[in-house]
Amino acid sequence: MQTQFTSPYVHKKIIPALNRDWDRKQAQDDKSTKALGFAPTADHPRWSFDQIAAAEFYLSQRDKGHKREMAGRLATRLHHAMQEHPTADQFTVVTLANGSTSIHPTADLDLSTGFVSGGCVETALMIEVRGLREKVARAIEEAASVVGTEE
Repeated sequence: MQTQFTSPYVHKKIIPALNRDWDRKQAQDDKSTKALGFAPTADHPRWSFDQIAAAEFYLSQRDKGHKREMAGRLATRLHHAMQEHPTADQFTVVTLANGSTSIHPTADLDLSTGFVSGGCVETALMIEVRGLREKVARAIEEAASVVGTEE
């Protein structure tokens, strides 16, 4: 089982170690849009490593000018993919000409034909998860070295 982190610890220690400014109120506001489907709730208030990585991706997309809903949908898809394929280093978000969007481990995809799952590829966005996980791991280590471990 992965280590779990409480929301106060994530927002006060880990998120700042990622050089981000995202307090619990902002996170709750972002979640209330229904676009951010992976953040902890009152019923399940603990964060997993992959949730923190998805949050870092989300915040990075927001910093690059993506709207909350778009960044939230991408980060939620990424989180689900990370759960389903924990050893994948890269994921590709594929949008077909018919508007259907899916996410796949990049190593499992062949985009050379221009078709995926019988549909014509319109766009493909590759997400480097290995670097994202390394960044989060460094932030967790930094947060722990400053204040000690959470538990």
